[in-house]
Amino acid sequence: QEKNFTEWVNPILRPSVLWLDRRMTAPILFHPRYDVHAVLFVDFHNQSTAVDMRRAIRIFRTECEHQRNEYGHDSFVCLVVPSTDTRMLTTLGIDIWTTMDEFATRIISSAKCQNNESDDECKIPTPPSPVLPTMLVTQRLEGGAGIKRYYLDPPFTKDKLSLFLANFRSGDAIPDVKSSSM
Repeated sequence: QEKNFTEWVNPILRPSVLWLDRRMTAPILFHPRYDVHAVLFVDFHNQSTAVDMRRAIRIFRTECEHQRNEYGHDSFVCLVVPSTDTRMLTTLGIDIWTTMDEFATRIISSAKCQNNESDDECKIPTPPSPVLPTMLVTQRLEGGAGIKRYYLDPPFTKDKLSLFLANFRSGDAIPDVKSSSM
């Protein structure tokens, strides 16, 4: 099947990584021609993790460029989603709030104890490990019958990302299946 000029030039001109923006990039990212999306979620709520987020974006961009060079421009779309986009986080099953809520509850409980650290509930809790950056690959099922999700287990590193995408490409990755017990 021959491509028209727009279909031919669009993937070549598209950046290797797009930042999710509902008005500008979402129509490109979620066009029906793209069945596979590599999604990196980064934290914009915590200034202390800014260096880690920039490092993760650099690693992600480099790997996305490698994937495009290796498998073609239309192989998949890479996008970065900030933690401020709660709709995308929720839609794709990324939960950054539970650990923050639990930590805040433990801080409140320890404050009520008036520094009596002999009780475990009164000890000042250590902050939880950050949930972000986290990454997943989504794959649209044929005929729009749903989406498979493949989550990269933390921590996010260059080697783990490369291996994860290689396993996805070879069919060795196992999708995460969400089910309801209702």
